[in-house]
Amino acid sequence: MPQILRETATITSLDGSYDVLDREGVRARIREIGVIPALREASAEEELFAAKSLAQAGLPIMEMAANRPNG
Repeated sequence: MPQILRETATITSLDGSYDVLDREGVRARIREIGVIPALREASAEEELFAAKSLAQAGLPIMEMAANRPNG
């Protein structure tokens, strides 16, 4: 089983605001929303466009890849 290294997660909004949640807070957000789309676009610009589109569609949480296929 992988070791959990962090006790908290930072949840950042597109407007730049953020919340720091503990494990139970993260679980509660996942249960509340029901789905977490994972984004991995070719560029930061495409990823931001996809993130804004998902947020406008009502999905306020998403995972964004730290590494992209093209750098």
